Amino acid sequence: MTIEPVAVYGAIVSTAVAAWNIYRGLTDRGRLHVSVFPAVHAAAGLGIIAADRVAYSVTNMGRQPVWIRQIGGMYSRSIGEYREFIITTAAQLPKKLEPGESFLEANFGLADVISDGHAPIAMGAWDTLGRFYRAPKRERDRVIRSARALLK
Repeated sequence: MTIEPVAVYGAIVSTAVAAWNIYRGLTDRGRLHVSVFPAVHAAAGLGIIAADRVAYSVTNMGRQPVWIRQIGGMYSRSIGEYREFIITTAAQLPKKLEPGESFLEANFGLADVISDGHAPIAMGAWDTLGRFYRAPKRERDRVIRSARALLK
């Protein structure tokens, strides 16, 4: 009884394909990329309306749709009885983001990021499954520096 090389090759390829399909099935979901930055609110013909805004840009980088529940952030310790802050948006939330679709919100005042002298340890967005997608630390720190400069 001899083992045919074609049979060995077929077993290896089918095992690899099965493993790949299981991996893709487990990881095939929407992923959000969140970006925060200081912004200027301006309108054509009117000029600058407000120069002290925080903009949140949320993009679905995954292959499945994702529902954004809210945007905001978290403080290192509770302020009063709350640790998280939520930003009220002009757009209706929750909002469904298809793959590649973006959501931009800039209705939050820059000075409001710092509450009772406390800066947030994270800024980002929550999906409807409760996962928190953080903005990069570098961007968060830039927003905090701009907010502190505005408060001086």
